Amino acid sequence: MDPATGLLYTALLKTAETKPAARLAVLHAVDDVRLLPLVRAQRLDLLQTFRPDAEAMRKSGMSTVEALQGSYGAIAIRPSKNKVQTLGWVAEALAHLEADGVLLLAAENSHGARSYERLLAAIGPVASASKAKCRLIRLRKTADMNRQLLVDWRQAAEPGLQPAHGLWSAPGLFSWEKPDAGSVLLLQHLPERLEGTGMDLCCGYGFLGETLLQRHPEIAALHMLDADRLALAMAGRNTEADGEKGSGKVKLHWLDAARESLPKGLDWIACNPPFHTGQARDVELGQAIVTHACDALRTGGRIWLVANRKLPYEKRLESRLREVRVLTQEQGYKILEGVR
Repeated sequence: MDPATGLLYTALLKTAETKPAARLAVLHAVDDVRLLPLVRAQRLDLLQTFRPDAEAMRKSGMSTVEALQGSYGAIAIRPSKNKVQTLGWVAEALAHLEADGVLLLAAENSHGARSYERLLAAIGPVASASKAKCRLIRLRKTADMNRQLLVDWRQAAEPGLQPAHGLWSAPGLFSWEKPDAGSVLLLQHLPERLEGTGMDLCCGYGFLGETLLQRHPEIAALHMLDADRLALAMAGRNTEADGEKGSGKVKLHWLDAARESLPKGLDWIACNPPFHTGQARDVELGQAIVTHACDALRTGGRIWLVANRKLPYEKRLESRLREVRVLTQEQGYKILEGVR
């Protein structure tokens, strides 16, 4: 566990002792067995849209909820990488805090802790404590909070159509405001005709998948898979015409592609795999996703993926496929094609 989360959870547990009857919640929660008694007592709601973290908590006996319900005596927030998204969580949390309830937020100093302290201080009086190069911030809900600022934060974090790509997206998602350059490059090197059953692996809000559906009406079925439930919700919205209530071509999957089984027997896969876990670069994450992707192809099936030129995917592909080639290397990316 990172030190900021440890600091946050310690503060939440102490707060729980001082509020023995209060309901509590954690936004962007991660596994910690110390929370289990509060969950079992039905005092603690855990929110997490990222599948690997939600599954880790489930395996520890702690299920997640999709939204805050009712009022809480204290709500703890682990910031995401996106400040707009995190401030939206702050606004949502304060709307669900009971009078005199406590909001807790902790961040590493190198990840904007002081900035969060200044921002929360604009809402109302805060108290803070520092430890292990992290900062814990406490904000108590009062009647004279800056409510207009909270409205602004909440509205800024809401999903919406983005002018740069015309799709629904939301702060916190990968390349949410404009198409990712790697995905654009990948689209330029895909075949002129795609058909059969394919998959947009690590689909995000669905830029690749939605574009492919528009370009290739011959596609019979498209699996869209992502580890972030918010991303998947946006992907579903962007491909609504081909979803369950439309043509039925699109199948959405909330899965961890690095650890969970993928749909099998696919004719093709297009993928822009992630290579970060939280704030840290994680090459093994992308390699695990690529391995599972190769195994999901039928014999003769093809995979196309875009990656940073320095990422070592070729050997992993070659260990699973009979043909692998580099289609292009430009703009700091490479496009790889493989045949099973």
